[in-house]
Amino acid sequence: MIRNLSKHTLVAENFSFQKGFGKTKGLLFTAKAQPLVFRTRFGIHTFMMKYAIDLMVLSRSKKVVFLKRGVEPNRVVFWNPKFDLVLELPSGSIQKSKTELNDILELKL
Repeated sequence: MIRNLSKHTLVAENFSFQKGFGKTKGLLFTAKAQPLVFRTRFGIHTFMMKYAIDLMVLSRSKKVVFLKRGVEPNRVVFWNPKFDLVLELPSGSIQKSKTELNDILELKL
């Protein structure tokens, strides 16, 4: 479960933490977005995806430092590489959870 402690809202009920090849594959070749958490410093791409996703990047203290709503297929997104905890979420998750920059999230890895 991923919760927004600042807003007392639910971001995602279930999520998968990916390492290795699972991280590389991410949501590619999947039929619909599922909450996915992984570590990377260099950005993400949505090539070969069939749907938009929401993107959150967290600091070590799990503070939201980057948000991008509705990232369409065939896009590349970069952020400050000092942050590496990434959440890929179904499109609309940011709005539904009312998450904003500097909110604190709770998730157990």
